[in-house]
Amino acid sequence: MAARSVIALVSVAEVVAGDLADHLERRGHDVRAARQPWEAESLLSAKGIDVVVVGDSLSQAEGRDLLRRYGGEGGPDFILICRPTDLV
Repeated sequence: MAARSVIALVSVAEVVAGDLADHLERRGHDVRAARQPWEAESLLSAKGIDVVVVGDSLSQAEGRDLLRRYGGEGGPDFILICRPTDLV
């Protein structure tokens, strides 16, 4: 049996996070949530995360900082949710 992938939801709006987590769990993923940037730091530094979904309630600078520090080779894949007016 394949290992379950671990997906971190970071600063994803509450109205979306619950449904998204349920959807991902029904499809066999483990989901972790971090509402605040400091929670994300703790979650990502512990390793073991496969994909990070960064919500638009995190500032652009904070999202890029997480990507710079924890993404890249050997790190998790990142999905950044942005507003249409955001320049990433």
